[in-house]
Amino acid sequence: MTITITSPDHVSDRNAAFERLFNFRDLGGYVAGDGRTIRWGRLYRSDGLQSITDNDVDTLAGLGLRTVIDLRTRVEVVERGSYPLDRHPVEHHHLPLMRRTWEDDPDLVTPPDPELAAAFLTARYVQMLADGGPALAGVVALLARPRTFPAVVHCAVGKDRTGVVAAMVLDLLGVGHHLIVHDYSLSALGMARVEEWLVANGPDGARVWLQQPPAWLGSPPAAMASFLAHLRAEHGGAEGYLRNRGVPAGTIAALRDNLLR
Repeated sequence: MTITITSPDHVSDRNAAFERLFNFRDLGGYVAGDGRTIRWGRLYRSDGLQSITDNDVDTLAGLGLRTVIDLRTRVEVVERGSYPLDRHPVEHHHLPLMRRTWEDDPDLVTPPDPELAAAFLTARYVQMLADGGPALAGVVALLARPRTFPAVVHCAVGKDRTGVVAAMVLDLLGVGHHLIVHDYSLSALGMARVEEWLVANGPDGARVWLQQPPAWLGSPPAAMASFLAHLRAEHGGAEGYLRNRGVPAGTIAALRDNLLR
């Protein structure tokens, strides 16, 4: 399958075409705080890689993929599988960002009102900061190694856990918050592609999908904007958060050198 990644001048459309990946995109092209630009073809974000087709594997191999970073829980990995290493060997790292999925958390109350989705999501993302320190530090350590790239970070639908990791990396690189929010909001396109595929290929799955709470499927800009405001106010940004969790300054500098040009 031919894959096309758009030029850095068209940052609003950075998705690649796959048969069974719907929220895969390149994080390249954004301008960093020091005026450098994130390299294209180095770091990708995605929905789950466990059900991809042989053609999708070939497409990823064509990108030169070396590293897969899986943010899902242990239960998700056991029940749903992982990237098919037998078809395309890569380094595979499991760094769960949450203790349990939202659907498995009996104490979690999800608001039915779509207007409350942003506040719900922001609270979940802040909780990921509280629970996911080792995973976030682990991701940064991997991205500080030159041999890691090209790499992809993924969770289940590539929106929430992957969105938090992408936001943290982009903030480390000094990308403006308006662009981080923009990148997060592009997951709405991925969710629409999931729904379209389910309607065409799995009506039962489509019904289950459409019954999910609005907050589980949405990526309202306000959710990421509020998360970034919290990150800055409470931790001084991603760098402050990570330094307080033992990540050396040299590791962060290496990540920047690996991703910026």
